[in-house]
Amino acid sequence: MTMLIFFIILNAIYFIHCVSDEEVAQFTMYLEDEMEKAQNGELRNDSSQFKPLKDEPPIDFGCYDFIIIGAGSTGTILANRLSEEEDFKVLLIEAGGYPNNYTDVPFVIGLSRFTKFNWGYKTVPQKHSCLGMINQQCIVPRGQGVGGTTLINDQIYVRGHPHDFDRWESLGNPGWSYEDVLPIFKKTEAMHQNNPQAVVDWPYHNTSGLLYVEYYPTTDPQLNAWYEAQASMGYNFADSNSPEQIGFGPLPACIRNGKKVDDGTAFILPILSRGNLKVQNNSLVTKILIEKDMKGQLIATGVNFSYNRTTYVARANKEVIVSGGSINTPQILMLSGVGPKKHLREKTIQVLKDLPVGKTLRDHPAFYGLLISSNYTEPIQPFEEYVREYLNGYGPLTVPGGLKGLSFYKTKFESVENYPDLEILYGSGNCTSAFIKKEYNLKDETYEAIYAPLDPPRCFFMVPTVLHTKSVGSVKLKTNDPYDFPLIDFNNLSDKDNIDAKTIYEGIKMGLSWVQHMQAVNATLGVKKLPACEQYEFLSEQYWYCAIGQVTSNLYHPVGTCPMGPDPKKYVVNHEFKVHGVHRLRVADASVFPHTLSGHPNAPCVMLGEKLAIILKKQYL
Repeated sequence: MTMLIFFIILNAIYFIHCVSDEEVAQFTMYLEDEMEKAQNGELRNDSSQFKPLKDEPPIDFGCYDFIIIGAGSTGTILANRLSEEEDFKVLLIEAGGYPNNYTDVPFVIGLSRFTKFNWGYKTVPQKHSCLGMINQQCIVPRGQGVGGTTLINDQIYVRGHPHDFDRWESLGNPGWSYEDVLPIFKKTEAMHQNNPQAVVDWPYHNTSGLLYVEYYPTTDPQLNAWYEAQASMGYNFADSNSPEQIGFGPLPACIRNGKKVDDGTAFILPILSRGNLKVQNNSLVTKILIEKDMKGQLIATGVNFSYNRTTYVARANKEVIVSGGSINTPQILMLSGVGPKKHLREKTIQVLKDLPVGKTLRDHPAFYGLLISSNYTEPIQPFEEYVREYLNGYGPLTVPGGLKGLSFYKTKFESVENYPDLEILYGSGNCTSAFIKKEYNLKDETYEAIYAPLDPPRCFFMVPTVLHTKSVGSVKLKTNDPYDFPLIDFNNLSDKDNIDAKTIYEGIKMGLSWVQHMQAVNATLGVKKLPACEQYEFLSEQYWYCAIGQVTSNLYHPVGTCPMGPDPKKYVVNHEFKVHGVHRLRVADASVFPHTLSGHPNAPCVMLGEKLAIILKKQYL
């Protein structure tokens, strides 16, 4: 299909599904109101909104076969698959509410961090990264609601490279090779090749699953120049979800007809009528109940949770499954007495099981200082016209965070052949605004040097990202109060040999080399010199390493705080998600990743839920 035919079809779709002026006006008012609220919103400092008003014994909430803590990527699909069986009674507990029309809009990702759908976390002050942020703290967006972080993220669908999973299995986790997990990935996926430029290697995909995936559908002179620059250097369009991942292409994301397909929308909203599924939202789990049986074995029997500022207790006949994510899961385990003995004793918590919970936090360090000016001007329209386009399934509001393309490459620091350790994201379309200062917690001087110099409709950005992270951080308890936020320390760019920073520098050099080949749009680096790096020659190697420390944050992919493996001295769960030494307790979310992946966590987390559902059905049916 030629690009001309593709655009003709898009225009035809517009006229077939054209919405009324009244609908456009109503949604414009709604969206402007929600965006204004977000712009004026502030991050929370704790979870005190859940704190009970009275210190009373918990009210009995009943007995279930399975209690799932957290309705994120893993918890939602797990609840869906378990409740397929009428014999299973399932309770899904979630701290937030349901998705709404605002969370449907892909472009408002940054604004969504200042709504009720974000927990509101920040890191502790950092020593090696986030130095250009206020108090050297980076924001840590984590979704609170049915759908988890898919309510507030870019919905990028990239599973990871086959070697990620073969490596996962090699650590002592049978059943986790790429050959084992590929059918599970495919089971959930509904891939649609809606862009003729997108390469789809069909043996690795499915079109009939529950999770809809499509590509950024159109192009423009700027994006084409970005593709052509890479092609001129010997690279090709590639399927980022196939073994031949290295290369570039349009962004694959969970978007359908211009609207986000978050995991709550995909997996929970269609099944709310199932009588054996109870979704208990706006509820914070404060403790997993763990008892000793007659043989002295530890057994998880239920949970305490707070709802409407009242404490309840729910019991589990079969299993308690923690799917709170890499920040909340270690917190709830440690509050329940499962975690590092020394740390729990410091917080006056009874130690039930000494495990390395929270000790191995990893993310994908990402550099947010590569902004480029060009002679291509993104068309500017009244906001109401953007809304009209969105309601018809196209236009800037359908682009997740402005991201349109991505590429994967192998640097000299990765020894495994054909195994990408560097990702570079591409975004454009009014690529800078004053709100970015708040979105990234930037100091004034950082914002003025990196973002302020550019003309918003005439720029684009690239985000070099480390995939095989060497730096290791932690999640710890601030106190033994479940309503206090945990202490989050990513400790980025701290690895002994400085490989993470060196990988980012390789990404910066690669991106700048592409800029040199983008003369069709007169691409030039648009940033000014950072005051914090004044002592270095602008754009020298020393300058870039200084800048890397200033504006490197995360790609918001925290993993690994309850890693999977056979040795309880190093790992928290085994290959079947069972917490070492605690019966009827499992952890299933990104916290079980034993290392970072060459992709984005959402699709792998969905795969975890599918895999655990298979395990549980086999055991209990």
